[in-house]
Amino acid sequence: MRLRTPLSAVALVAGSVALLAGCSSPAADADEADDVIRFATLPLVDDPNAETPTDEIAALLEEATGMTVEITDVPNYSAVIEAVRAGHEDIGIMSAFPSALAVNTGEVDSLVAWPGLAEPVSTCLVLDDSPLESLEDITAETTIAFADPNSSSGYYMPTYMLDQIGLHKDDGDFKELMSGGHDRSFIALKEGQADVACTSTIFPKMAGQGDPMFPFEEGETRSIGESRDMPISMSVLGN
Repeated sequence: MRLRTPLSAVALVAGSVALLAGCSSPAADADEADDVIRFATLPLVDDPNAETPTDEIAALLEEATGMTVEITDVPNYSAVIEAVRAGHEDIGIMSAFPSALAVNTGEVDSLVAWPGLAEPVSTCLVLDDSPLESLEDITAETTIAFADPNSSSGYYMPTYMLDQIGLHKDDGDFKELMSGGHDRSFIALKEGQADVACTSTIFPKMAGQGDPMFPFEEGETRSIGESRDMPISMSVLGN
C-alpha cells in the first residue's frame, strides 16, 4: 500500500524535482530508447511521521523529464539499497537509518530528505496480560521481536531505547527474534513466540480495524516503552 502524502512533502518534491531529474543516466541520454526511470520502494515505509509520496514523486518526475517512471515494490530495506547500488534501479525511497548506511557505502547519495516530527517513532508492545510493565522488567529470558535489521522503527530506534537503560542482546540481557517484518513480529507476539514486539508507533493505531498488518483488537496489546523522535524521516536515494 502507498499512502497519500501531505502537501508539505509534495512541495519538497516539487522544489527538488530538477535534482531528481538528473537521475536519468548518461546511458539514457545517449540512447533515446532508454526512457524509463526505475523507482524502487517498499510497499509501506515504517516511519509513522511520514507518508510515502511515491506516486507524487513519479508524477513530478514524468512531468519534468518526459520519461516514464516504473515503480517496483521490493520486499525489504536491504533490497532497495542493493538495487540502487547495483544500478538495477535508478532511485529508491528509504527511512532514515538505512539511508545513512547506504550513503556511507560511498556508492549511493541522498537526493531529497524529509524531516521527522517531534513524536516517538517506535514502541515496544506486549500482550495486555503480560507480566512486563516497563522495559526495565525485561530479563535474559525475554524474547523481543524486531522487524528487520535495517528498519529504523523496527530495529534501530528500539535497540537505542534498550541501550539507554543498559540492555544489550550481545550481553545476554534479552533474546532477539528477527521476524522479517512488522506484521511477522505481531504474529510472533500473538502466538507466544515473542514476549515483546518492537515496532513503529503507526501500527497500534490500526487496532480493531481488521487490518492484517496489525491483527489485534483494541486493548489486546499495550506499550511498555516508546522511543525518541528522529530528525530525518526518510530520503530518496540515487546511485
